Amino acid sequence: MIKKNVLVVGGENIRQEACPLMRELGYEIFEAEGVQRALYIINSSGNGQPDLIVTAHKMSVQHCGRLIRELREMGNEIPVVVIGSKPRPEDETELLAYGKTIFTERNLLTTDSLRQAIKSITTCEEAALPS
Repeated sequence: MIKKNVLVVGGENIRQEACPLMRELGYEIFEAEGVQRALYIINSSGNGQPDLIVTAHKMSVQHCGRLIRELREMGNEIPVVVIGSKPRPEDETELLAYGKTIFTERNLLTTDSLRQAIKSITTCEEAALPS
């Protein structure tokens, strides 16, 4: 079995919800409370690049759009699953414009909904789901 890494970004509540589901899907988990820590983990050579990022839509200090924008500006195409309440259409449009990004509603969060979200933004070559 190939172990894949996921970086789960957000406050304690979102991490407590998403981490067990990602473990069920076979991922090794890295956690970050906010955008700055997430970028540090992504850019640290010792951790390697995560295969996937699962992030809260809104965090206590920053919006996930900053994280995604900075990743894409660096040329990083890590797929991103954004978890939150139903976004305003303009927020959803902004997030999806970054590419390889999908939004999933927090109140519908299950292992199956995460699996479907991951499949919809990754290619067979990326094989983002652990095998």
